[in-house]
Amino acid sequence: MLSSVPRVGLAAKFWDTPPEDQVRVIDVNLNGFIYASHAAINVFRKQGYGTLINMGSVDSEVPLAYQVPYAASKAGVRSLGLALSQELRIDGYKHIRVVTIEPWAADTPFWRHSANYTGGTPSMLALDPPVKIVNAVLRKSLRPRREVPVGWKAHSVWMFHRGFPRLTERISANIAHKYQIKAGPPVPDTVGAIYQPMPAGRGIDDGVKQRMKKQRKQEREMRKH
Repeated sequence: MLSSVPRVGLAAKFWDTPPEDQVRVIDVNLNGFIYASHAAINVFRKQGYGTLINMGSVDSEVPLAYQVPYAASKAGVRSLGLALSQELRIDGYKHIRVVTIEPWAADTPFWRHSANYTGGTPSMLALDPPVKIVNAVLRKSLRPRREVPVGWKAHSVWMFHRGFPRLTERISANIAHKYQIKAGPPVPDTVGAIYQPMPAGRGIDDGVKQRMKKQRKQEREMRKH
């Protein structure tokens, strides 16, 4: 098994974002998977078996507002896995599987590492713990499936989008608008870690949910006064 997870993020309105930053997100998030998948598949073809697990996102199925290049790259990762699976099938590689994991947003340093031109501190509703995604990767290494929404939130959105795509996109966009545009404490524009690593936030969990709870409590107290 090989799991491929190159990923950087960008939160902004499309027209407020420098084109070179958008191209950089696509380069890392999609081209990184192409390089990794090419290397893995060549190894698997020689040995006759293997499972390639690529990390997509709920954005692979439901593109999210204010994450245009990220959503585009994750849709590309999904299509990469599906198309590659068909090539392997046609060439008779029955024991080589390609899996795309599609989780909901997770409470990781991704948010502080993202480029940000929103004016605020982006986050997302009801973040999942990283361990849920890790467990999904481990399970699907043993029981591969081409697309794997992780958790009830991702699975619900995934299924709802199949039946009501425009309504699902509208609701998702409204949630993104609430939690990503001028949400949280104001911060200056930043390119985050899309070009260079950042010294902060090198762990797994990032405590975003706790910071959001604290922020909401402060906002309630301010409204009382």
